[in-house]
Parts: sequence; structure tokens; C-alpha cells
Amino acid sequence: MAKSIELNKVKVNIGKEDLAAVEEIKIIDYSNEMKTIFNQIMVFKYDLEKAYVIIKKLDQYNNIIAKLLKSYLFMISGNSARAEAILIEIMNKELLDHALSSDIQLMKLENQIEMTLAIIDKFDDDLKNTKLIENFVAYIFFGSSGEFQEEFDSELTIKRGISYIREKYKSIQYGKPFPFVWGAPVYEMSSQVEYNQYISSSVVGKNLMNGQTSYLLFFRNLDGISSKFKKSLIDGINKLEKTEDFYLKTVYFRMLDNDSFYRFITAHKKSKIGLTANLKRKFFKEKILNDKNILFSLIQLTILGDLNPNYILRFIANERARL
Repeated sequence: MAKSIELNKVKVNIGKEDLAAVEEIKIIDYSNEMKTIFNQIMVFKYDLEKAYVIIKKLDQYNNIIAKLLKSYLFMISGNSARAEAILIEIMNKELLDHALSSDIQLMKLENQIEMTLAIIDKFDDDLKNTKLIENFVAYIFFGSSGEFQEEFDSELTIKRGISYIREKYKSIQYGKPFPFVWGAPVYEMSSQVEYNQYISSSVVGKNLMNGQTSYLLFFRNLDGISSKFKKSLIDGINKLEKTEDFYLKTVYFRMLDNDSFYRFITAHKKSKIGLTANLKRKFFKEKILNDKNILFSLIQLTILGDLNPNYILRFIANERARL
């Protein structure tokens, strides 16, 4: 008899034997390893040799928590410039890019939240560049969703009034260089005209025209966009159409999900794009078969209403192989 399981709040029918397998699975969790390093750093007293050893340990991980811990370690070691550079490097990418291109998916969400909040609290106390910390808090808050965002909202004072957003995004030092911090709130809280002005005055247009395709995200709505960007948009979408990079492919799909952008691209491309849903199905099924970002791919297929219990079993097999 088939039963239902919930995957990303979407119910999926699955057979009895398969359900038992799902209930038994133990997904590997890096939280304990990271927590040990985290606890060391939270009580760390400066020692150059010990700091070097911990930094080498952190280099083994590819996630925001490890980068934050490294930044904090540099800060308490007296190297504020290096600490700030790491925070800036983090904010120069979309938060989703960090999630999909790192091992943070192997950590429990509650541990991610706990450690991130604790490190931010330490930065608040010790890092003199408070404006950069404000930027980072906004980056996490506006770039996240669900439980992560709710927890941030309850634990921190999040400034989100339009006057504050305007003050921040107009800043030469802390606004215009950080579209992955301020682009989303400007778009959501203000007019298309003001948003276009921010895009034109920030690094977005320049980076897009230099071939950085992740910046296409800021042009999903083409109303009032300067014509000087349109060739770069077409070139960018052609690159994304061919890419196998997982994150950049999500950028491609999100662009095509916007009706106005889809019409614009199909009008300017020589070859047909096809239905976005079919492109997504093909891509995410291939990634599951290649054991790449299986959980995210499962969620996307679930949203599309195309989840096969065999995909879940493949996820289970993949996770058991790690144990």
C-alpha cells in the first residue's frame, strides 16, 4: 500500500518498502566536525602557530561557515584587512551559489543557523567595520528564506525600511559594489524605475558586459532596461544554455521562468529554446543519475510534479555510500 512522505512540503506517494528505506536513512552530517573547530575558535587566544593549524583545517571545507570562521580567526589575530576581504568575497556571490557549490548541504540547518548567528555576534563585538557587518547581516537575511530567515529575524535587529535600504544601496563603498546584498530588497520594496537606476549605477551592468553570467539574474524583468545591456543579455543566455555548472543552470532556468524575459530571448535567438519545464526535467534527472546535487534536484522535480520514487531510492543509496 502506497503512503506519502513530505519532500520540501510537497507530498509524494511512495511504496511501503521504499518508505521503510527512507525512514531508516542516516544522512551524513558535517556539523560535529565543524562544531569542534567552531568551539576552538570561539575561545581562541591568539597564537600564530595554532591559528595556522586551524586555518589549514578550515581549508578542507567549502562552505560559508568555514569561511566565516576563517574570517573571524584572522580578525582576532589582528589581520582585519584579511578578515574583511573574506566577508566581501562571500557577498560577491548569490547565497544560493554558496549553497549549491559547497558541502554546506551536509550540515543540519539548525547547526548552520546557530554557528552563523554566533559568529555574527562575535563580529559585532570585535570587528571595527560595523557597516560591513550590517551588509553581511542583510546579505544573509534577504538572500535566505524559510526557517533560516525567520531565525535571523527573531535573533537579530534587521533593518529593512525603504529609507534604510536607499541609504545603503546608494553608498559608493557598501551599496553599489554589493548587488547580491541590495538588489533583491530594492526590487521587492521599490519601483522598477528605482531598481533600474540601481542596476545601472552598480557593478551589475559592468560585470554582465564583462561576461559574468551570474549577473543576468538582475535583468529578469526587462521593463525600462537600457538597450546597451541587451546584447550582453543574449550572449549571456547563450552561454548559460550550454553550461553544465549546476548553479549557473539554475540562473538560466530562473531567467526563462520570467515571461517577459522568455519572450525577449525567443525573439532574439535563432534556435528554439523549448518549454522551460521540459528543460528543467531533463537537466535535473541527468544530475540525479550522475549523483550531483541530488536533494535539490529532487525538490525541483517535485515542484514540477515529476518525482519518481526511484529518484528517492537513488538519493538514499548515494547518502548510504557516504556512511
